[in-house]
Amino acid sequence: MKVLITRAEPAATQTAHKLRKLGHEAILLPLFEVVDLESPIPKDEYNGLIFTSRNSAEILQTREWKPDNADIPAFCVGEKTQKS
Repeated sequence: MKVLITRAEPAATQTAHKLRKLGHEAILLPLFEVVDLESPIPKDEYNGLIFTSRNSAEILQTREWKPDNADIPAFCVGEKTQKS
């Protein structure tokens, strides 16, 4: 099967490698790039955090950011996001 991969790098190459190992033809076409825009994070007490992608979780980790009240729940879409 020929598969078009539009994920950002390095995830696009990782996905292509997995698909090729399964016998598929992987075509890379990364259409976006994950970039930290370095927007200031508002200081506040939050009731929870929602992550729909591990990219944002990884950026917050790189910034060493933690909410003021660290005992709040984090809701994550997907296992890999939850592990971040």
